[in-house]
Amino acid sequence: MNRAGDIEDDRRTAETVRESERQWQEVFEHNPLMYFMVDGRGTVRSVNTFGASKLGYGVGELVGRSLLDVVFEDDRELVRTNMTACLDSLGRSLSWEARTIRKDGTVLWIRQNAKAMRWLTTEPVVLVACEDITQRHSGELESARLAAIVSSSHDRKGRFWPVWNGASAFGTMRPSALPRTAVGSAFR
Repeated sequence: MNRAGDIEDDRRTAETVRESERQWQEVFEHNPLMYFMVDGRGTVRSVNTFGASKLGYGVGELVGRSLLDVVFEDDRELVRTNMTACLDSLGRSLSWEARTIRKDGTVLWIRQNAKAMRWLTTEPVVLVACEDITQRHSGELESARLAAIVSSSHDRKGRFWPVWNGASAFGTMRPSALPRTAVGSAFR
């Protein structure tokens, strides 16, 4: 009886472990962040389904490739430098922003948070969690562009002069097409 009880306990323990692994696999796959595990050579060893699909790929298309293959060319050195810094300081987290190229050629701005650790063997890997910040980054660029327009539309005395280079606050109309009251005395 004792032997049969031990076998039943082992079976329950194994089932509990399998269920726990399945749950964590679901969390990994469907988390709204892109997760990568990259080895010391920069090769993607694992990526979650969300991350691969966000970049327009299937998981199998990214595993085994260099992470730098999906990094915007001008940002590759930044990513390489930070990944190396992670590997040089196991356990230390680093964060940076870089552009990533989707399979269809469109660009995503990504905030990457990375930390290196030793995996099952003694080989170090870098765990990278990525968040798409494209909308935020586009908003910042638009704000900077608008601030530059506003600052260039004031004369030295601080008076406002509408900018007529292409589109303006009034659309694409020229000053002569606007009612005099819309443009004020500056155009009379």
